[in-house]
Amino acid sequence: MMKWSGVFGPGLYGQHVLSSAVVALVVVLAGLCTTAGAVEDTSQYLKYYNVEVPVGVADQMLTANNVSKESRADRLPVMLLYSYALTDLTSGPCLKTALSMYANNLLPGTPTDLFLFVKQAHLQDLMRTPWITSTPNIYLIELDEKDSRSWKMPTWIRPEDKGWSGGFSHEYRLMGQWRLAFSFPFAKELGYKYMLQADTDTFVTHPIEFNMVQHMKDNNLWMSNKPFTFFEGYQYYQGLPELASFWITTRKPTGGQIVNKDNAQGYCISPNLFDTIYPHDITGLRSGEGEPGRNPETDPTARKGWMAKLIAGNFNVFSIDWWFSHDVQDFMQLLLRTGAHIEHRWVDVATETMVRDLFCPLSQFHTYDPVLVRIDHGHGDNQYCRMSPDWLAHRNNSADPVMPPEGTRYW
Repeated sequence: MMKWSGVFGPGLYGQHVLSSAVVALVVVLAGLCTTAGAVEDTSQYLKYYNVEVPVGVADQMLTANNVSKESRADRLPVMLLYSYALTDLTSGPCLKTALSMYANNLLPGTPTDLFLFVKQAHLQDLMRTPWITSTPNIYLIELDEKDSRSWKMPTWIRPEDKGWSGGFSHEYRLMGQWRLAFSFPFAKELGYKYMLQADTDTFVTHPIEFNMVQHMKDNNLWMSNKPFTFFEGYQYYQGLPELASFWITTRKPTGGQIVNKDNAQGYCISPNLFDTIYPHDITGLRSGEGEPGRNPETDPTARKGWMAKLIAGNFNVFSIDWWFSHDVQDFMQLLLRTGAHIEHRWVDVATETMVRDLFCPLSQFHTYDPVLVRIDHGHGDNQYCRMSPDWLAHRNNSADPVMPPEGTRYW
């Protein structure tokens, strides 16, 4: 095993097999319909996931870096996906800046472990890069490109062009699949209680001077996100509200009554769901076209149905216990088995927003103060990416690309 200021063991991936079966964990559930203090055998959830081998590899690397399983409940894993070559102009410089900012502005205030998942073809190049290997608490792990529950397009996904959801590359869609089907169980099985979902072009531009894990614990929070929301285009969430409605009405018969804010608790959902749809009962839980941000009560051109006001997917903290509560997982297993998050490009952002609207009361959801948590995001000709024009300087290879003049567009 190779050691730097972080610990690396990617050569073990695909070779290391855990010596015993996954042990069932006992978790205090936070679901809306779960009795306080109840426990459940969460091994049942694992049959839908496949994280045993990478968890074994990561556990060895963490242990070698003196991060015990007992200590991980107080630490924040950052799940980073980098599927590009280091020489990629739109992503390589951004990665260097992002890692530097995580190290300088996140780690001092919050005990943090940075997991950087990369393709096998790029692994050795990344491991030879000094500014990666010198990043504190970073762990490189190879993506499993042979498993559809990690980084492989499921064979049963429908037409290649996926034109009904506006195109987008296979890898973009796989990113959503990887986040939803891999990152959460990976963090859970390693013993973490919270997880930061972020990007390799997410920039923590100023120090976060409070402990983000302790903040979640002290305030009994299930989700926290950076101060940014946006209205999604209809074509990128169509079908998702209908699936949520299906879940509600098939998990408990309605007996003919209309599910609304007044009886929401009886259906294991949060009453604030009905503030995000119009009409404000289950008949409004549908995909609706129209202009977002307008008042559907008075404006006939306004969006009806689910408003689809989404949280950003590049800086979110989740409670792992809440995510693996019965109701959230029951909905997620239904969704993942449809494949619609890939086919219809819901990916992680629309899906996680719907999970919040369904299962997270406002008292358990938090938006960070933009003064206390300053986050930027972007790639290509982004000002923070341009802070690292020397990202390939260590290679001494004249054939490597250099950053083009400022203002060049990459897409």
